[in-house]
Order: sequence, then structure tokens, then C-alpha cells
Amino acid sequence: MLTMAMLSNLLLYHDKIDEEDQGDEGDESSEDLEESIEDAEQSDLKFLQAIIQFFQHMISSASEVINIVGITVNAYTTTYYDKQPYHMSILTGVGWVNELLNGHPERIQCELGMHRHVFIILLQLLRNGRINDSKHVTLEEQLAIFLYTCVTGISVCHLAEHFQHLNNTISKCIPPLLPLAMHTNFIPFRYFKCILIAFSSCPIYSTYVRLLDADTLIPPQIVETTKLYPYFTNVIGAIDGTHINCHPSAADHDAARDCKGNLI
Repeated sequence: MLTMAMLSNLLLYHDKIDEEDQGDEGDESSEDLEESIEDAEQSDLKFLQAIIQFFQHMISSASEVINIVGITVNAYTTTYYDKQPYHMSILTGVGWVNELLNGHPERIQCELGMHRHVFIILLQLLRNGRINDSKHVTLEEQLAIFLYTCVTGISVCHLAEHFQHLNNTISKCIPPLLPLAMHTNFIPFRYFKCILIAFSSCPIYSTYVRLLDADTLIPPQIVETTKLYPYFTNVIGAIDGTHINCHPSAADHDAARDCKGNLI
């Protein structure tokens, strides 16, 4: 806007000079004619120099704007096209799972809460339930993510670092061939929830989970063990001292705290 106003003022000034020159032509003598012509030429030269300066200023301003835009675009796109790898550990998630499966038998029990033969049985149950490898994560690693989360309770970010995957890879997947009502519109689930739904759905849940009733006999493993029986006779609910983390509403926080102030 400023440069356009400058150009308009220059044009008005030049028109005014031309009008004054035309008005003075009738009053001038032949001796002063040459001087008036020289003055007109100098006026035109000054006007031409002003026009040149105006366009030079416009070009300089446009060049500055282009440079600023270029710097801004380069700074914005650098984060997308010149990325620095985040997960660079040599030990990948699947490599860690293979170490557990092929290493000391007590190591997998410590890390995943079960021995190797139980882990293999769970894998077979999942495969029988049509839960298979995804594009980037094997079923062994999916189950390890689920079990390691249950054992440690760590966040998605720490799981992603431990298994060397992106947060989205850890936290999202589409459970294949589960009942349609469970993933309407193909809502992506977390790997933890994917395995959890598999364990709590047919055929695994209906086959291996049985609710007790009044006529259910006490298993001999309990009756014949003096460490457990008769001290837990007629016990209903969770064993005293068992604390399960929960996320109650703000109104229920006080009722859900244990003696140490933790939410259970």
C-alpha cells in the first residue's frame, strides 16, 4: 500500500510539472526557450529516476518476502524430511522375546509372569482363535506386550521404547476375525486390548473360564495342601492383601484408597 501511494504521488507530481510547463510556454521569449526545454528534460529525468528507484524498492521488498517464506518453509519441512531416528536400539522387541524363549527358563517367568511352555500354549490358543501376526508385529511379540504390561503396568511410551516400536504401533491394531460387534467400523484397538479381547471371547473364554456355583467341589490341589486349606474355607472374593490398580471417578477416590493412599 505504501509503495502504491508513492507511485501515485510521483505521477501526480509529474502531471503538475507538465501543466506548469505548458502554462509558461506562451509567456516565455525565444531566448528562454532553450532553458525551459532543459528544465523539462531534467524534470523528466528526475521522474524516470524516481520510477526506477520505486521498482528497485519493490524488487528488494519482494526478494525479502521470498527469502522469509523460503526460510519458514525450510524450517517447517525439515522436521518431516530430515528426521532423526528415535528407536535405534540394537535389541528389538522381537529379539528380546526370542531371548526370553531361548534363554534361562526362569527369566521368561520373571519378565512375563509365566514359563515358556505356558507361553507356547497361549500362543497356540490365540492362533486357534484366528489371532495371527500383524504386518509389523509377530503374535509372540503381541502376547509379550500384553503380558509385560500386566506384569509391570508401564505406559505406552515406555512399552514403545522397550519393544522399539512407534507409540502408534504399540497402542493400535485391528483385532482380526473377532466378532463384528467388537470392532464395528474397524475401530483400532491397542495390542493389549486386542489380546485381552481374544482371551475374554469365544472360543478361549467359553472353554477355559468357569464360574463357580454352590455345588462346585473344591479342587484337590487346595484340599490336599495344608498351606491353603482349611485356612481359606468359604473365602469369597479377592484374597486379603491383593491390590489391583484402578481408575475410579473423582467422587470415588476416597473410597478406593488403601492404607498407603494408593487407588485400588
